[in-house]
Amino acid sequence: DNTDIDGVAGALGQASGPAIVCGSGGTAPAAVVGLAELGVTEITIAARNADKAARLVDLGARLGVASRFCGLDEPELGERAASAAALVSTIPAEVASRYAAIFATVPVVLDAIYNPWPTPLAAAVAAARGRVISGLHMLLHQAFAQVE
Repeated sequence: DNTDIDGVAGALGQASGPAIVCGSGGTAPAAVVGLAELGVTEITIAARNADKAARLVDLGARLGVASRFCGLDEPELGERAASAAALVSTIPAEVASRYAAIFATVPVVLDAIYNPWPTPLAAAVAAARGRVISGLHMLLHQAFAQVE
């Protein structure tokens, strides 16, 4: 049983509309599944590696959620962020800091990073009055799932 999925879904609590998963590493598949379980309508995979992102796009599609890839440095990323209802960032804090201004307006952000805290991304979202969820909340919900 993958408790990462429980961690993402539990930490977010609810999500609807379009969402972004930033990153294509180990936590990203759980983010895709967790968002799909919560009922998002669309998932954009924002990542540097198009090949790794392709498997996440495929995963989203298999779960019945329209999914697409957007490179982290593509101009379209700003448009995706402007329409997103939620973002799950799985990338290192120093990398995410380069995109903090783009993602600052997303109303709900789960930053899987918990050290250092707050990350530049979390600080930017909080400054824009968004709801920021720390990776520690994700870990807490994973722990709950492990003892159920």
